[in-house]
Amino acid sequence: MPHKIKTQAHPNSQTDFDGRAKHLVEQMLDMSIENKQMSALAKPVHPKLNRDNIVGEFARYFGSESKLENWQRLCSDVGIKDILTSIKQCKLALRRVWVNIYDLIAAVRQSKVPRCFRNEFDLRTYTINSRKIFPKKKAKEGGPVRALLAHIF
Repeated sequence: MPHKIKTQAHPNSQTDFDGRAKHLVEQMLDMSIENKQMSALAKPVHPKLNRDNIVGEFARYFGSESKLENWQRLCSDVGIKDILTSIKQCKLALRRVWVNIYDLIAAVRQSKVPRCFRNEFDLRTYTINSRKIFPKKKAKEGGPVRALLAHIF
């Protein structure tokens, strides 16, 4: 049986911890990428770069995942300067890169290097705040996008 923990917020009032926890969980669910309301409210990153077509945009950008030159181009586009001679080396190098996939596609379109973050936490914070979240179901399918994925939720 769950315990209810009472905290004294003010001398004349008590706050039910379970109620606050429930409220926080509801807020987190509202932020979930699976939540239809968030999809409707999310501002498009670019008129032609939104949740509905980011998967296709990335697939067109990357091409065949079995071609080394595509992996090398991805590494170069995210700022990896090393000359990598195998797909395995590229995947290993990309593990240290924290970049938003929407920003990557937008930067490539403008012949720029996308903003890279110091760590997964910084990328997560930015991604949630900007609502530039790659669709979870598509991310789990694998392929080259998996090399850039961070745990957002």
